[in-house]
Amino acid sequence: MSKISSVLVVVVLLFATSALAETYTWVDSSGTLNFSDDLSQVPRKYRKKVKVRGDMGPGMPAEVESKEEMSASKEKGETAKDTEKGNTAKSGKAAKADKKDGLYGGKSGASWKKEFDSVRDQIDAVDKQMEANNSRMQQGKMTRSEYLSNEYSNRSLQQKRNELIGKLESLNEQATKAGLPSEFR
Repeated sequence: MSKISSVLVVVVLLFATSALAETYTWVDSSGTLNFSDDLSQVPRKYRKKVKVRGDMGPGMPAEVESKEEMSASKEKGETAKDTEKGNTAKSGKAAKADKKDGLYGGKSGASWKKEFDSVRDQIDAVDKQMEANNSRMQQGKMTRSEYLSNEYSNRSLQQKRNELIGKLESLNEQATKAGLPSEFR
């Protein structure tokens, strides 16, 4: 019985150490939030801005300071709360600077517009394909297998259209959070 207990303890400890793994997050130049569990996978130019996220379980802080921030705050004699307040103030200043520079959520208005137009163009293309299939089906000069194939194609196209509509809605929510004016949507 003691062998089973000791094996069980070893297995539990192995899983417990992997649960405490750190995750590194950073925002790249295009405004994309990236994640990695290996610091060496973070590009060098973003390592100073990397955020270290530890265990996200209950009772743990959601975000842990990066090693550079901790050493800098120790040198200055700041506490973690002081550093957090400074980071919040910096992010507020960065948001104001973004608006002044014409950036919304790290992207320019033209970039947002291009993304919105791309999704809308994809929806239009799907609509045209569905319309072409429907006109073929209404002609009545096709075999049963061709008719069923068109019907199946329309169902697939409708599903793709629904996904694109969801993507457009998600993009709109992101744009709203970033404070993007309606002229770029």
